[in-house]
Amino acid sequence: MLLLKAENVKKGYGDRTVLEVDSLLIYTGDKIGVVGANGAGKTTLLEILSGTLEPDEGRAERFGEISYCRQFQEKRADAVQNGYEAKRWKVPDREDFGVVSGGEEMRQKLAEAFGGERHVLLLDEPTANLDQEGIGQLIGQLARVETFLCISHDRNLLNAVCTQILEVADGKIRLYPGNYQAYEQSREQERQTKEKEYGEYVQEKARLEAVYRSKKESAVRMVKIPKNMTPREAHLQDFLTVSGRNSGGRQKSMNRAAENVRKRIEHMEVKEKPAQETAMRLRFDRTDPPESRRILEAKHVSFSYGDHVIFKDASFSVRNRKKTALTGENGSGKTTLFRLIENACAGAENGIRIVPKVKVGVLKQDFSQLEPERTVLENAMAYSVQEPAVVKSVLAGLLFGVDDWGKRAAVLSGGERIKLAFAQLFVSSANVLLLDEPTNYLDLVSIKALEKQLLAYEGAVLFVSHDREFVRHIAQELLWIEKQQVFKFSGTLAEYEAEQERQRHAAKDARERMTQEERMRAELSLARLNGLLGHAPSLEEKERLEAEYWELVEKLKQL
Repeated sequence: MLLLKAENVKKGYGDRTVLEVDSLLIYTGDKIGVVGANGAGKTTLLEILSGTLEPDEGRAERFGEISYCRQFQEKRADAVQNGYEAKRWKVPDREDFGVVSGGEEMRQKLAEAFGGERHVLLLDEPTANLDQEGIGQLIGQLARVETFLCISHDRNLLNAVCTQILEVADGKIRLYPGNYQAYEQSREQERQTKEKEYGEYVQEKARLEAVYRSKKESAVRMVKIPKNMTPREAHLQDFLTVSGRNSGGRQKSMNRAAENVRKRIEHMEVKEKPAQETAMRLRFDRTDPPESRRILEAKHVSFSYGDHVIFKDASFSVRNRKKTALTGENGSGKTTLFRLIENACAGAENGIRIVPKVKVGVLKQDFSQLEPERTVLENAMAYSVQEPAVVKSVLAGLLFGVDDWGKRAAVLSGGERIKLAFAQLFVSSANVLLLDEPTNYLDLVSIKALEKQLLAYEGAVLFVSHDREFVRHIAQELLWIEKQQVFKFSGTLAEYEAEQERQRHAAKDARERMTQEERMRAELSLARLNGLLGHAPSLEEKERLEAEYWELVEKLKQL
């Protein structure tokens, strides 16, 4: 059944066309993930499909009920506060919905979206600010939704629930079959094909240019006048000879051949060189990094907001030159811990010891470290201890082209500002980075570029992220907050999951061994009771033995 239809749709802002869709048909059963760069037009597409935004040209038609969970929307006074969906999404039962965390606000919006009557569910970055429990719940819920379009940069979600990926790029849309992993494979095949075609194009062009030069050089050599002939005699010979075999005729023929080769070069289909990723090459010694094995130690840290206890006698450490992920449920105290670390760096005595030489760089989500009227390059250079060429390589690695360097920070998108803030941190004197939700505002292409830069970074990084794939790619150690304590695992997320699986198997084997031992003991007891029943000295003793016998029979059934 056709549910959504968009034809000849165009939408622009000012003189810039943001979206141009020739045709898009959404049918019952379509589970579509929407991906694309920041500002590509993903949200504009959902706004038009939902009817929230009218296109400049064309039309979008809806043949069923739409439920739309928007990323940015005004808080409503009549927002869901009770009912089945509110309880399922753990929406706090509060009178004042203006005082909620980002994760609680998203749960509220999801409860509204999933609670309404719908044929199609539209979601714009629904994992924003959700903890791992919330993301897992969302994946479970979406798996049961028949039809949806979901903008997301969470690769785990896109792989788990999507059967198609809709890419928005350069104002155009394109559908790919399969989940995000299949989409990446298709894009990689396309990239390899383009690289092959570009290589063949360069090789063939070079061959033709060599042929052209050779023919032109041969034509020049043909006009040399023989030693026994004057220029007038040579010209007269060319004039009188009509066969084309004289020097002038051969020269003209060779020039024509060269000209034909030149025309072939001009008419070749030009193949653009695929973009190459750039990794930064910092002089990390310029940050005067600490040499100690640990850069931070916390002993018996306790912290509360009034009667609300966040940490109680918590102890942990962070190793030097390691990327450490800090995880925990919404409201568990991750941001609070970052503030305590910042305060300790400023000299506060709160149980957290920072070793000498540590210079902490903090990613500020409000972009207050950027000067709006200064250019991208000027902002990147503002606190740099690196050479200008290194700063430019860092900008390139974060997908800032040369044409972007002269833009004012004020005109950048949220994703571009986050990347510029990262560039500032990477080239600054900081040798330890604190990053709170570093993938916020970033599209998938930018997240992968950031991953590459972070993996090349030599300093210690402590980061909070609910993006499981980001943690999987970056983290070398794990910290998690649970029950007012901070726990540590010295290994990657994959190693942690393997250890958890090993422990589950060990526990299962132990239970099975225990069950087998219990069965053997019960069977031996049954044999003993069977013998005793035939020689019971009294009726009362026989009844007691029978009761014990049938109790063991029931236990064996359970085992």
